Amino acid sequence: MDGVAPAHSVTGGTALSVITIAGVLSAIVFGISAAAFLRRRSAAYLLLTIAFGLLFARSAVGFASLTGMILDGTHHLLEHAIDALVAVVVIAAVYYARQAERRASRSPESNGYSDGPRKP
Repeated sequence: MDGVAPAHSVTGGTALSVITIAGVLSAIVFGISAAAFLRRRSAAYLLLTIAFGLLFARSAVGFASLTGMILDGTHHLLEHAIDALVAVVVIAAVYYARQAERRASRSPESNGYSDGPRKP
């Protein structure tokens, strides 16, 4: 296909900057979600923490590919696998939250929280 650039044709400083910023920001969000999980200790928070950790891993894969640590084919396989895992984990988190909501609404001692008692 003449004249068509590959999907990841941006290389060098710009791509490295974007991946670095994405990595730093996703690491921050992952850290915040891990702290929230440690505070709340619920399955919903665990699943979201895993999803944010996978987003950080996706940035790490991009960085490793850009710096030549992994091959392009491996990079694409890993990114698509991570995308699929993120989708599965987010769907599981939503399903869990909905189930917890239903259980809480049927429970006579419901405290109004869908994923367990709130810790101070």
